[in-house]
Amino acid sequence: MVVAAPLDIVVEAIPEIPHAIVKGTLEEASAIWDPASLAFRWHVVDPVNEPADPFSVRVILNDEVGTAYYTQRALGWITFGASGAPEPVIHLSHGNAVWLLGANGTCRSRPTREREMLLGRALGRALAHELGHYLLPLKNHTPAGLMRGRRSRDEFFAPWRTGFEPSPQERAILAVRVGLQAAD
Repeated sequence: MVVAAPLDIVVEAIPEIPHAIVKGTLEEASAIWDPASLAFRWHVVDPVNEPADPFSVRVILNDEVGTAYYTQRALGWITFGASGAPEPVIHLSHGNAVWLLGANGTCRSRPTREREMLLGRALGRALAHELGHYLLPLKNHTPAGLMRGRRSRDEFFAPWRTGFEPSPQERAILAVRVGLQAAD
């Protein structure tokens, strides 16, 4: 088996987002990358009281809307600099995830715990995808797999992760980039 040292990532989550959603987001992203032998060490901070080191990889989880693509609101995004390299800041929109979940009227009547679980799942899948842009580094999308660009509402909230797996090519690129080493 091949493993990489855990990657440290600072998560700046606004206090208004329930802890269960933040936790679910990080667990889902970790579960998606786990088959590629990639682990994360998440450092959740309050962005108001604990500003992150600007040189660390950061996830900003708030209610920012971002740019709408086609008829969809993005759940996550990353910016690429003039050189074409991804910047170490990933944005996740809790507000857009709530909007997407509410697009189906039946979800509004679900219990709070279930809604929080679904929001964490969707945001975690978006985070795993955006981490792919950062780690691979890949600006474009692929026709299938984790780095596919457009997703349906059902794919984000489904209980299975089909279609969110890193492809063999993505795993190979990742192995070179993060220096995966053989486990003892």
